[in-house]
Amino acid sequence: MSQEPSNALIDLSNAIASLVANARAYTATVYGRRRLPGTGIVWANDLIVTANHIIERDDEIEIVAGEAERTAATLVGRDPAGDIAVLRIEGASFGAAPRSNNGIRPGELALAIGRAGEGHPEVSTGVVNTAAAALRVNRGRIIEPVIQSEIVMLPGFSGGPLLNARGEVVGLNSSHLSRGASLTVSVAALTPIIETLTTHGKLRRGYLGIGAQAVGLSASQVADSGLSRHVGLVILSIDEGGPAHEAGLLIGDILVAVNGAPVESVDDLVDQLPGELIGSQIPLVVVRGSVKQETSITVGERS
Repeated sequence: MSQEPSNALIDLSNAIASLVANARAYTATVYGRRRLPGTGIVWANDLIVTANHIIERDDEIEIVAGEAERTAATLVGRDPAGDIAVLRIEGASFGAAPRSNNGIRPGELALAIGRAGEGHPEVSTGVVNTAAAALRVNRGRIIEPVIQSEIVMLPGFSGGPLLNARGEVVGLNSSHLSRGASLTVSVAALTPIIETLTTHGKLRRGYLGIGAQAVGLSASQVADSGLSRHVGLVILSIDEGGPAHEAGLLIGDILVAVNGAPVESVDDLVDQLPGELIGSQIPLVVVRGSVKQETSITVGERS
């Protein structure tokens, strides 16, 4: 019997086939919608992470992971804007997917794994274009780093893992975040979102209880208040009993800094109100008339 010749192409092909076969242990089929199932990643013994858009219902969700049969799963939490959902299988003891601590670099070969059925995983390969993209998913919120690649995301691949050449998960794939680009939420961006969803069931966002829009400051306001910037947020409405009301802010005040950072747009304001600040007192700088005033406010939680 002749021995199979060894060359770089055969070695690469065999290595990819081995990575795909190994991925079956931590890549799940997710039944959460009427049409084609999606894919998920075994994140912990009893947790599956997947794409939010393939979970069209809050109950009657089923999972096939590893060699197990179909198993009922419960929805732990959702992040619709980031297209992330966390599911739990009570009493499960699956082996968590190996995750990369170093991410992936532009130019590296990556593998997208899909398991939109109960057979063997499917694979799509390509080169990473960037591993440091920033994606704005709604007002003021940015997810980063996000990976963009040349990989073709086949039907049912959303929610599945992107692997590096060592077979480590570097992120979660989503066809829902961008049209015309293959995007993956990196492990670095994914981990804190999963922790928050697991604890609170949703992402927490800070809230001041104001309606505002960008406005230019007059030359006299800039001069009299000693500001170096010419744009702020004029307060147009204040929620009764909300944080801004309790802090004594007034309609017409111009907000120029929140927690030490300048704000020139509503997006800037939302950026300065992450969930971890809820319940904390933070400093504000406003211009009232032509006078700069400093005050503090207790950050509320957006419902």
